[in-house]
Amino acid sequence: MLRSTHPLAPQRGIATVLILLLVGLSLSAAVFGTAHYIRSHQQQDVAAHAQTQAQMKAWTGAELVRQYLQQLQDSGQLAALYAKAPPFDLTLSGDGVTSAVLARITATDSTAKTVTARITGVTAPDSSAEARSVLEVVYGAEAGSPSTPRPSVLTYNRNLKLGGSITVHR
Repeated sequence: MLRSTHPLAPQRGIATVLILLLVGLSLSAAVFGTAHYIRSHQQQDVAAHAQTQAQMKAWTGAELVRQYLQQLQDSGQLAALYAKAPPFDLTLSGDGVTSAVLARITATDSTAKTVTARITGVTAPDSSAEARSVLEVVYGAEAGSPSTPRPSVLTYNRNLKLGGSITVHR
């Protein structure tokens, strides 16, 4: 019987197998990490898009409520709105308005001639991309002739944050 002069000769392939195994595991970890990174960024993009749409719907609702109050004022029916006990919902209709824009009159003050409304814009309801944006708006409804010019003054309360380039034109 011949004996091998190299006692470790039967174990030569094990080191190669271990190196290939470690390289394979590290490549798998890199691929899974990249997939997770891409998926999380896609979810952030969907959330940002949905929130933008919800904000647009809320502001559209704010304009529709303003137009509704203007119609009531023009037709002399604003007193009936002040007589109604809040809170109550308004049904909004118009171009591009669906059930995803909700408006609720939360307070009225016939002395100060103000109407407070909470307007909610909803995007993709009952889905993973659902987003909601809520505005609370105080409208000043003046009695008198609708042709009376009003001062163009905006008053914002509670944590207003504006950014970017903002230009106000008169």
